Amino acid sequence: MGGIVAHSAQAQAPALGDHYIFFVDGTNVTLPAVDGVVANDPEDAANKVMQFNNGNWSFQAFRFPDARDLTANRDAGDVIHFRIHVDANNASNCESATNLAIMFEDFDDDASNYPFRLRWTVPSSMCNGAWHDVTLKLPPPTWQELEDGKANGSISGLEAYWVYDGTWSSRINGGQGVATDLQGPNSSENGNLWSEFEWNNVRAIGPFWDWGSAGSDGGLVYLDNVYIGPSSLNLGDAAGQPAAMSGIDVRADGAVNVVSWTHNPDFGGYNVYADTSPITDVSAPSVAFLGTVSFEADAFEVRHQVELPYSSSGSTVYYAVTSLSVFGTENPDVSNSTKEIDNPDVPVSPAVLLLTEAEAEALFDDISTGNASKENFPSEAMPFVIDDTHSQLSENGVTLPSSNTDLSASVWIAYSEANEGELYIYAEVTDDILKFTSSSESPAGAWQYDSIEFGWGNYDVRDAGGSVLGGSPHNDMERGEYPDYQLRLSAHGAATSANARTFVYRGEDKIDPGDAAYASMTGGYKILALFPFPAMRASGDAIPAFPGLDEVRFFPLTITLNDRDGSDREHQITWSLNPSVDNNWWNTPSQWQTVAMVGPMGPTAAEDAPELPEVYAVGQEAQDIYCASCSASANP
Repeated sequence: MGGIVAHSAQAQAPALGDHYIFFVDGTNVTLPAVDGVVANDPEDAANKVMQFNNGNWSFQAFRFPDARDLTANRDAGDVIHFRIHVDANNASNCESATNLAIMFEDFDDDASNYPFRLRWTVPSSMCNGAWHDVTLKLPPPTWQELEDGKANGSISGLEAYWVYDGTWSSRINGGQGVATDLQGPNSSENGNLWSEFEWNNVRAIGPFWDWGSAGSDGGLVYLDNVYIGPSSLNLGDAAGQPAAMSGIDVRADGAVNVVSWTHNPDFGGYNVYADTSPITDVSAPSVAFLGTVSFEADAFEVRHQVELPYSSSGSTVYYAVTSLSVFGTENPDVSNSTKEIDNPDVPVSPAVLLLTEAEAEALFDDISTGNASKENFPSEAMPFVIDDTHSQLSENGVTLPSSNTDLSASVWIAYSEANEGELYIYAEVTDDILKFTSSSESPAGAWQYDSIEFGWGNYDVRDAGGSVLGGSPHNDMERGEYPDYQLRLSAHGAATSANARTFVYRGEDKIDPGDAAYASMTGGYKILALFPFPAMRASGDAIPAFPGLDEVRFFPLTITLNDRDGSDREHQITWSLNPSVDNNWWNTPSQWQTVAMVGPMGPTAAEDAPELPEVYAVGQEAQDIYCASCSASANP
């Protein structure tokens, strides 16, 4: 039997309470984050349900503030109840080695306390595009007690689908699981790291898609009437709209817009929305949801750190606030709760500019001859700067860089319409210690070393049902008409295919990435890369909808820097300021920011953009890395 590892001590989480309603017609306002969206019931448009978008290895959940203690609920014999509607496209994956589940995840301190899982596997009979009512008694506290109950028949029926499923973490030897073979402390899979599920520190509950094969994403999952408590819990109190919201104020605090109001004790909470045009309907596709403020909040305001992509609409942003019941039922009437502000200090992000034919040819020649330089980018092109003023952590278990000389970058991006479209990227990365993948390692693991990763959507977010401020509506990478890609740039010692080759230089001399001196160099590196859109596209993906004459279109983008100074990756920061950014950024386009692509003869972002800081100088031992073309890739 494997050893039992005690979790590090945590502050006592507050008890969940004897009845906790997550969702009826809206989300409980005491929950700080929910990965799904309120939507119309696919079978009854008059009913509101919680919609979770499908995803590979994706956990989409109701998330508690820090954690909640469910010990008393479990010991009292409480149930979790929900109605579930699973798109039939999930059927091939339900009740299999790679499956769909409703998952509980315990506390994760981003260090040695890994997030262990309790899962209820969704039976294949429920993956049929119809509603099913589920009431499950919470399982016993340990893996052994649960398995013994299944064996002796005291735990049967739908409750036999409970499993203590260990954990998977990128912090375990670069990315491994613990007892995901369902053998608990008896596992041969890092059994020495096994720990029982922390019922007193549950941090999230929701659908989990545990598969990653191409084309096996499945479909949507809807949940309704979700609660934990006695099986006889009455949900009637959770129905009914509050009165309409009225009276808000908007002011500027430097580059931040602050939306505030006076709390009405009859309300359980508030939803806050923004748009680049006046708001009359908060469900309109152009309207961005900024967040929910609970009646328990210390202050009734939202500070909106907005960054506008290039837009001829100027710097005016429009806001609206709606009222919620304590259980999250919304009154969408904003006729008396809208206001706008024109804040000239709101920053404008750089644009992705169209290259002239001569500029594109010159950049192609630079790549062919090994000249890593931005000199042939349009003179008005501005860089996307990733530094301590414009970045945030995007991975659990890593820390912020100690300074901009530890990790920062300036990245220029432009496109050409030649050959069905080409994306050119030039980056100057400041990094005090360089660690790249050696020739003996697979380039697929470059995300664990010094590298740059890009999230790019080949579509205007508005065409896909998103918005300029809210970004892409995709909660997972999608194919077809509105496809998403992850692109990675890193030094590597050998060609990986005819369509992915990397050359690494120090001065005029080609360097072997396996050379120890190369691995320990300091200062930084430069990259000039070309991504042909036809090479990026998977079968069935649409050609990107480039801006027309004098047109500006809005595409989802994020830029992420990985930094490895020693035996592990210490830092991962992303350019996107989207407040939802977490360690799922790599396959969640809704966490990316929106940038403008400027068409032929169109105005440029440089006309309206604020002055950006100078890039940080690259050290004398900087590397020049050239990627003739690169294929899409993804983190595990």
